[in-house]
Amino acid sequence: MALIYQTEYRLGSRRATVTRTYGGFRALVAIGVDLTLALVFGAFGLVFGVIGWSLRLVWHLFRLVAIALRDVVVVLARFVKAVITLPWRVTRPASRQLAAKPAWAAFDEL
Repeated sequence: MALIYQTEYRLGSRRATVTRTYGGFRALVAIGVDLTLALVFGAFGLVFGVIGWSLRLVWHLFRLVAIALRDVVVVLARFVKAVITLPWRVTRPASRQLAAKPAWAAFDEL
């Protein structure tokens, strides 16, 4: 049984086809180089894929935390507004009630 490696690739704008056939030790070296390059480029593809997936995950988690913080701030602001605008009714004795201020000041009051 002989070891044979055959490859075909295209060159240039004319799409000329080049076919190479190796046998024996040269075929073994060609197969080794081919497998090594496939492993290297596959590992680079895997690393970049994991990096891209991780960045997308971090982005989505950041958005989730930002939305949660925004909602907490909105709820807290609504609560503070509700507490501030509560109708505080304090019963005062009739002798200590303050006079109401006029809506507009007249010239004689200045």
